[in-house]
Amino acid sequence: MAWTDYPERNLYIDEETGEVLTYDEVYDLVDEIIDEQGDAAAEILYQMVEDGEITVEEWQDRLGRVLKVMYLVLAALAFTGAVALFDDDFRERIERLLNKQYEYLARFALEISTGAAVGGTILRRMRMYVNSSRQAFWAAWEDKMQDRGYEEERWWAIGDRNTCGPCMDAEMRGWVPIGTLGEPGSGVVEVKPTHTTCQGLTQCRCRKTYRKKNV
Repeated sequence: MAWTDYPERNLYIDEETGEVLTYDEVYDLVDEIIDEQGDAAAEILYQMVEDGEITVEEWQDRLGRVLKVMYLVLAALAFTGAVALFDDDFRERIERLLNKQYEYLARFALEISTGAAVGGTILRRMRMYVNSSRQAFWAAWEDKMQDRGYEEERWWAIGDRNTCGPCMDAEMRGWVPIGTLGEPGSGVVEVKPTHTTCQGLTQCRCRKTYRKKNV
């Protein structure tokens, strides 16, 4: 497929088949990929640890690989293809996001090794790491919008059980300059003027929309 992004129309169009995806459908696809692919991988690895088939060190390495694939796949989806992944600046940004998760993952592995994290807690937290890949999509999406001259963003509180008070407050702010808000799934709702934490953390499925000024 040869998808082309038409931001003025809020559409992805496959130039070969004529198939159309609205932006809302693209956002839904992000959730679907995370729920089906990422969570499935997390459950498999969790079971392997529980059954003693792999060591905690092997688990840490394999989950790190799952995260890397998820981050790159969702970033590529934002850019309608993998070409952007060859851009050094963009890859550096994605690697920074990943390295932060690797640090969290190393601490989590230590907790598992020492028995501080057990049972269902392990699976829940693994899914949180997988869900963090949502921020890679939104980081790439925002870069794309800035490159195309979009100057303002707005938080869209999705209204599910993971939507928190700070998310609702961010939506009420209306349109703000790009860079004011964090990426959904990053655990941050607002970057400016103060750092505001999302209570839904990586479980947050809120979204953002963008526009050019005076539109």
